[in-house]
Amino acid sequence: MALSRPRRLFIGKPYGFIQHVVQIMWVGLISFNEMGAFRNRVSKCAWPDASLELSSPDGLQMPTHVLVLADPQILDSQSYPGRHPLLLWLTRVLVDGYLRKSWNAAMRLKPDMVIFLGDMMDGGRYALSDEQYEEYYQRFRRIFRTDPAHSLPTYYIPGNHDVGLGQSSRSSDRAVARYTSHFGPLNQVVEVGQHTFILVDAPGLVEEEVQRARSGHLYDGWAERNPSGTIAFVHDLASRRTGQNVLFTHIPLARPEGAACGPFREHGTIREGWGSGYQNTLSAQTSQFLLQNTQPLLAMSGDDHDYCEFWHTYGTPDDFTGSPTKSVMEVTVKSFSMVMGVRNPGFQLLSLSPIRSTRETLATSPCLLPDQLGTYLSIYLPALLLSVLVLMASNVHRVRTNNRWTEHVPIPECMQWMRFERTIVIRGRALRVVFPFQSAKIPRADDTLTDIKGDWKDGHSYPGVWRGFLGDVVSAAWMPVLIFAGFAWWAN
Repeated sequence: MALSRPRRLFIGKPYGFIQHVVQIMWVGLISFNEMGAFRNRVSKCAWPDASLELSSPDGLQMPTHVLVLADPQILDSQSYPGRHPLLLWLTRVLVDGYLRKSWNAAMRLKPDMVIFLGDMMDGGRYALSDEQYEEYYQRFRRIFRTDPAHSLPTYYIPGNHDVGLGQSSRSSDRAVARYTSHFGPLNQVVEVGQHTFILVDAPGLVEEEVQRARSGHLYDGWAERNPSGTIAFVHDLASRRTGQNVLFTHIPLARPEGAACGPFREHGTIREGWGSGYQNTLSAQTSQFLLQNTQPLLAMSGDDHDYCEFWHTYGTPDDFTGSPTKSVMEVTVKSFSMVMGVRNPGFQLLSLSPIRSTRETLATSPCLLPDQLGTYLSIYLPALLLSVLVLMASNVHRVRTNNRWTEHVPIPECMQWMRFERTIVIRGRALRVVFPFQSAKIPRADDTLTDIKGDWKDGHSYPGVWRGFLGDVVSAAWMPVLIFAGFAWWAN
């Protein structure tokens, strides 16, 4: 078999090759961080079923899985007063995209039910027209849409951003009516997986508690005089205890000042405080009233935006000694949004055993989402600086070497020790492969001629440093920018 002549192999158009490397790097970074990172992060989360009793005399029974979200607070035109409209629009696009991608990733866990712990919309309480509110609400529905073929029970409790809290000139008198017509009742009792979910209107409870305290009435008397209020709703729960209650409230329960929140907390702790339109925690008396009448196995709250675990103690209504006799863990769920002051937003996984048992009948665990700000600052920004330096350096090198290697690149001397030859047969043809690849230099009439200003030589016109750099930036950036815009369009 005759051997063909050894072929001289080389890398053609090396400066264009650098552009392609930069472009491929950005395509990979954007594709992973704008889509893959969400699925990758959520894939590490698992429903906390291991500690539950799932077997009975009738056989193995499947637990009920509940996805708990807090404070998505989709932005509106009033979210950042004073910010330029274009910057506000860009912020809204990025935040909506983050929420949508996080939601799609969370749906891969296939929950049986979803509960939102309030503050669904950042400006739901404001004085908007019916058309503005409807458009705002439909944006929320588009972000958190579900498969039409699969009915997913979803429940909501109001937050102070949804219905307001206290008196404010910016709040609408119709905020509560709009909330109930779009999201459902303010207070609810839901039976699920052998457990009773108690969903409480915390902002309404705070306002009603102020009125009760001013009137001097006890809880029993106030509930009789205001049977449709939140206090009456909670008061009536004492007569229908099931022993397996789960309490959901937007505003966290009271706790000692500076109480620790556990290892998943990013910074600080939950502190008592209040102001126009907000209150950080319920009062100690209101918290005891809630716990005594619901006696939950678990309490879950939102509003704070960061994660917190705290064990509360409380007495029973028929205990007149005043000493706490029971305890319950409260989990404050992280905000689902990337702009609520936490680097890693998240949500909560709640598993319910269908079997009444002396063992644990429920378990919960947090699931963290990607740090989008960290992606921008720790990945995209360094990659951008590296890309600029590489493209600028390649153009400086091209001009300083008089465009000598525009068509072919030589192999460095340090690679000569790796040289080897091998013969391979492809479809009956014998080819001799030599490594490292041989390079060929284009003959030139005069290698000393310069092309810094784009002079014509050898039939070619080469740009200078800046024009070449800008051209390389455009060539390398168009595809990543298009992909990023495509992901943003899809997510919105």
